[in-house]
Amino acid sequence: MLKLINKLLIIILLCHWHSLGHIGLFLIIKMSFMKKFLIISTLATLITATQASAETTYTIKSNSTYSEAGIPSQCMNCIINIASNATLTIDKDIYLQNVAFNGGAILIDNKKMTFWSNGSFTNVTVSFKSGANLVNSGALTISGSAFTFSGNAYATVYTSIALSNSSWKFLDNAYMESTGGTFSLSASSLSAGDGSTTSKAYIRFNGGTLNELDNISFVTLGGTNNYYFNWSNYSANGRSIKTTDDKQNCGTPGANACSSPVLYGPATLTSGGYSSAAMLPVKLSAFSVRLSGTNAILSWTTDQEMNSSRFEIEKSTDGIKWTSIGSVAAQGNTTNATSYTFTDAAISGATVSYRLKMIDLDEAFEYSSIRSVKPAAATTREMTIYPNPATDYVVISSKGAVAQNVTIQLIGMNGQVLKQINGNGSNTTLQVNGFHAGNYIVRVADATGNAQSFKLLIAK
Repeated sequence: MLKLINKLLIIILLCHWHSLGHIGLFLIIKMSFMKKFLIISTLATLITATQASAETTYTIKSNSTYSEAGIPSQCMNCIINIASNATLTIDKDIYLQNVAFNGGAILIDNKKMTFWSNGSFTNVTVSFKSGANLVNSGALTISGSAFTFSGNAYATVYTSIALSNSSWKFLDNAYMESTGGTFSLSASSLSAGDGSTTSKAYIRFNGGTLNELDNISFVTLGGTNNYYFNWSNYSANGRSIKTTDDKQNCGTPGANACSSPVLYGPATLTSGGYSSAAMLPVKLSAFSVRLSGTNAILSWTTDQEMNSSRFEIEKSTDGIKWTSIGSVAAQGNTTNATSYTFTDAAISGATVSYRLKMIDLDEAFEYSSIRSVKPAAATTREMTIYPNPATDYVVISSKGAVAQNVTIQLIGMNGQVLKQINGNGSNTTLQVNGFHAGNYIVRVADATGNAQSFKLLIAK
């Protein structure tokens, strides 16, 4: 009877070899060591895996875990559709073959996601946290998606991965290790670190190859402890670029020791070669606000965009509390100058300030400088502050119809009022020599409620 079960198991495994792949091979190797009760158990597992090999679609309409959604740990030929406002949390180690993820968000905390064969991600935001691990033994195609690895999360790359309009970011001590295949970027980016010196995130090609397919894709290293490792040249828009002889950002007192083929940050690898500066997702070249009747017209121009998602417009009447009043979709990826406009209708009263929240595909963001306008109904007064940056003092200067009594506040970036004085006439001096170097807000308000805010850098 045992021999009959063994033969039956072998026949079933061979019949389903193409759908089972590595799992089938593993079971055949193990068969010669199995006892009778293990054979029966394995046969049951095999039947379950065989049933899962048929193409199955799972639809995630609201926040859910992988287990709650009923998706098998060993999922084969699966399509997993996630609603745009939903998050699928991976709550166990999963092993995937020919699996496509579409839309929404995925959260993986301290679990493993392994692709035994091909897989894809389309318009998905994926967060790998703590010790989460992505492994690909099958080719991955990733489009319009943002992957973020944080904590001690990591990606182990054994074969090819293709990014299109996508980004992979490694923060904290997260890293990528590529031992085979080609990692290709099309209007996409790889980054290690966020500019902080505490991050030791890195990108390591030790057998795999990097290929930037255009002149807007890049690899960037944010901080001095982030590095790129590659014995081979990387390809960039048809060029072959060598990094193994680089000695920048290393060897000086307090810096990392120079060691080929390591390239330390801050640095960026583009189609033009590498440079000793980290790449910003959006390079804003102009931002202005003007009045047109009772409307405020905001205009801004970018010289460069890398994986940018949108611009959120924020408004304030006191320079401290900000409210989002609208959003404009970004171009996404471009090295050409791109112009945008936004209209805030029917503003009135005191001075109104605006800033742009420039948001990346993975929801990371930066703020623009602040621009202010004063509706026609308010008292006309042009104000400036100088010097900026300041070391000991700053002068608040008024032109036009000068208010005789104004309140001047020095405000920290957390909104706390650090110093307040009263001002009279056209020029008032505010002493700042007792404050730490950094960014602050100077707010000037008169008795009628008209106020203007200025960003001030105190340098020491």
